[in-house]
Amino acid sequence: HQIIPEYIDARNGRPGMDLWSRLVWGTLRLNSNWDYDKLWEIANNHKTVREFLGHTIYEFGEQYALQTLKDNVSLLTPEHIGQINQVVVKAGYKMLGYDRQELLGQPTRMLYDSDQEYERAGKFIYEQLDKQSSVIQTKLKRKDGRIIDIIISTSLIDKQDPSKGATSTIIDITERLENEIALKNSQARLQSIFHSASVGIVLICNRKFTEVNDKICEMLGYDRQE
Repeated sequence: HQIIPEYIDARNGRPGMDLWSRLVWGTLRLNSNWDYDKLWEIANNHKTVREFLGHTIYEFGEQYALQTLKDNVSLLTPEHIGQINQVVVKAGYKMLGYDRQELLGQPTRMLYDSDQEYERAGKFIYEQLDKQSSVIQTKLKRKDGRIIDIIISTSLIDKQDPSKGATSTIIDITERLENEIALKNSQARLQSIFHSASVGIVLICNRKFTEVNDKICEMLGYDRQE
């Protein structure tokens, strides 16, 4: 309620965003210290982040307008991020299965399932930090041993003095990836049924064949590419 002013009417003005998209883009911008042009570039081209927000491969042609990002993300101030972080930090401990005291002072290696993934993620993050920030998809190991898929957004606290360290935002995308796998498996089953059907089936758009199954090809004497 604090993020959206009372005088804002969702039925008026330019297209808006749902609160989740606004939170993700706002957090990435503030955490990575990006200007809106950089955020716009990431929003329209970063495959991992777009997938995390729910954009499928079929929606990659859909672009965010720069002004839409400015209008929506600007509502999420550092003060709002601070308030949200108090909740998010507690959720972060719960996500990993540890309490605060169990993590403080411990090496980050304890959260990785293998030296190989630890080295890969670390190398990528530090190479990208030369550009001040990085975003990477990797896996972490919970206290109970369960592996989760996450996105880590990391940025230098002070780009003029890297010795001050960096801050990272971790987002759990395990459930989303599991849903995507289930969807792909479902689509594969539908494709199998479509092509093995005993009746001819065609899909037509603008008076052009966009998909045909094996039976219709047999009936008409054409192969699929023809």
